[in-house]
Amino acid sequence: MFSDYGVFTLNENCRPVVPIVLEEYVKLVNIESPGYLNTNHILPAALEYQHSLINNVKGWKNLGLEEPSYVVQLNLLKVTSSHIQATNDKVEAMIAERKS
Repeated sequence: MFSDYGVFTLNENCRPVVPIVLEEYVKLVNIESPGYLNTNHILPAALEYQHSLINNVKGWKNLGLEEPSYVVQLNLLKVTSSHIQATNDKVEAMIAERKS
């Protein structure tokens, strides 16, 4: 459209800008992708699993059973919690490093 009116042509004005725009897009994707995946997919799934373990442990406790009956679930809950925190910390550090 612009070239029809003599404003500019694709070869003269747009071609030099395309690599710059693509480079900015690639940088943005490289910075945001891990954070997006972590906050929108990985963490919600891990937190849902963690919540399921919490409910499972509560159920065992409500039945009046002693801790040895649900020690596996408690250990999984502790490990899951530490992995969630570690994953989140590492992704935040990676994003901060990539932005600088």
